[in-house]
Amino acid sequence: MTEVEASRGLSRKKSMRARDPEEDMNDKMFEDRLKERLTIAVVGGGIGGLAAALALTRRGFKVKVFEKDPSFFYRRQGYGLTLQQGSFALTALGLSDAIVAAASWSQSHFIFDSHGQLVSFWGPTWNE
Repeated sequence: MTEVEASRGLSRKKSMRARDPEEDMNDKMFEDRLKERLTIAVVGGGIGGLAAALALTRRGFKVKVFEKDPSFFYRRQGYGLTLQQGSFALTALGLSDAIVAAASWSQSHFIFDSHGQLVSFWGPTWNE
């Protein structure tokens, strides 16, 4: 064995043992009991919290979402979300068709600070 192979850990044997079918059944039974007895609390009803709640519910868990705002319109929120990076997760949750149907596509983007001052802008303006 060369020094390079040894430095990469190629001399170590991977300890792979066969899974015992009874062990698999015990794991499944444990997960089923857990799902029956456990309610998972998700704190925050934003896109991340709701996506987590949906994924857990689809796996069979009982989920309760806690959100401090009584409605979407309770406090000033961002105008929307840009979801390019989240598209894989939304597709996996089965939401992509509903999002495309409900989405509005923006061509201009404005970013404001917490005082309402313009920080950044790109795209055509609304009066062009």
